[in-house]
Amino acid sequence: MINFYKLWKFFSAYSFDVVIGAVSMGLFACKVLEIPIDILWLLILAGAVWIVYTSDHLVDGFSLKKNAFLFRRKIHVKHKNLLLSLVFLFSIIVFLISYLYFSSVIFFSGLTLIFIVCLYLLLIHFLGNKKFFYFFKEMLVAAIYIGGIWLIPLEKYDNIPPVTVLMIITILFIYAVSEGLIASIYDYDVDKKEKFKSFSIYFGKQNTEKFVNSLLIFSIAISLIIFTFLKAPNYRAAYLILAVLGLILFIFNIKSNGNSGNKNLYRYLGDIAFWIPGILYFFIN
Repeated sequence: MINFYKLWKFFSAYSFDVVIGAVSMGLFACKVLEIPIDILWLLILAGAVWIVYTSDHLVDGFSLKKNAFLFRRKIHVKHKNLLLSLVFLFSIIVFLISYLYFSSVIFFSGLTLIFIVCLYLLLIHFLGNKKFFYFFKEMLVAAIYIGGIWLIPLEKYDNIPPVTVLMIITILFIYAVSEGLIASIYDYDVDKKEKFKSFSIYFGKQNTEKFVNSLLIFSIAISLIIFTFLKAPNYRAAYLILAVLGLILFIFNIKSNGNSGNKNLYRYLGDIAFWIPGILYFFIN
């Protein structure tokens, strides 16, 4: 009999859930801006997200080596040579396709994002023991994630995006920061055992939970207020989805203090929260 929980552990550990979430968010961005969906772009987006997250996990694994207890870090240490080879190979493929397919503006914007990712990985090495860095780190990761997803849709939009769209991007950025912080709460005990530095380790588990709750309550409230006053159907649908996504993240944050079994369940469900915008948008709109 297939052990789906075990399969999902591997699926999540290799960041495939994050990749699907990014593609779902890309679909959401296209629907919000009412532009055609570009399949090749979605494939490039998926590859780029996998490269970034796998590189980040490899850096974490290298820093811990044999002291890694978290399943994701253990398998990145164990299969580091294969994963490094795949990261190198996919990086070349993504680079070449992007160069041949996208405009020079998009290509060089993408290179800027790559530079920021490399800078981020260097900062982990040199500033990984600095408390202030972990506040900056979560914002930087969220900015790279959201920026990478919305870069092409905004370029294809061919107009200055209205305030309503900028607010959607801002709220998604807040949700991306929140999801990263929620993950650090769920990983708190293992991080402490590994002596791995994270936001919740530096600032405290309860403080992190309160901070996330504040971010989410604010974002949900803003989403519902804007939803109430907007008339455009596509934007109304988008803000309703944002409110639902925020509520789900809020529940996952509250559940972070449950027993170990439930915590694992909610931890994995939290990882797929960003599948929701793209999926729901096709049903609502």
